Amino acid sequence: TFVNKPQGLLVSGPELVLGISSNQLINEGILRPGGMQLAQVGNLAGSFTQTAQATAYSELDFGSEVLDAIHMTGAAVLGGVADVSLLNPQLVKPGHFQKSLFSADMGVTDAGMVLRTAPSVVIVYDVIYPNGLNAVLDYNVDFSPIGPGGPMDRNLREVGDYFNRIQDAGSSEALADTVVTLLYIPEFDEYRTAMSQLGPDFYGEHQAELLRSSQRFNDTLLDGGAFRFMEQDM
Repeated sequence: TFVNKPQGLLVSGPELVLGISSNQLINEGILRPGGMQLAQVGNLAGSFTQTAQATAYSELDFGSEVLDAIHMTGAAVLGGVADVSLLNPQLVKPGHFQKSLFSADMGVTDAGMVLRTAPSVVIVYDVIYPNGLNAVLDYNVDFSPIGPGGPMDRNLREVGDYFNRIQDAGSSEALADTVVTLLYIPEFDEYRTAMSQLGPDFYGEHQAELLRSSQRFNDTLLDGGAFRFMEQDM
């Protein structure tokens, strides 16, 4: 039995060998499969228990399409927190995906493990237990999301669908910063405002205001001269 105590940090490599499948790895502290900035799938010869106060950190790499995960020959009992962060977020693709976080040949038990992620309107996450052998990260990516009050208006949906197509085709280095910014917007109203500034309506409104201002100026000149313009336009 190997116990990672509450103040401990365990960085696991690609292999963890405890012997027979009933031998236990118990995480009471922090577990980082592969360390930081490296998403990998590790194999554990043995069983795994994560207690209520513990945290397992996993990174989802959109470059390699790998999620930090552990596969074990024994059983898994999962409490505490599963913290999922992103690597190469500018390469995210739209769609619905499922990737295993923990898999166990002798069964996975949900003991109240909570998923923790950065808030996002674009990505919706969940942890599911589809077959008793896996704890799976289920996530959906959509740059044209539906908010609490329904979908965005048609023009904003078109902008979102444009980003979906760009990302599905392999992304664009020129749009990388914009994609990452959109990805981490936490509130739908804030996201809708950001999308409106990327669409043609934003620039069209400026053009329309310029035309209206020009028309008011011309009307004022016809109605008494340039000296009255500022007073009427206020």
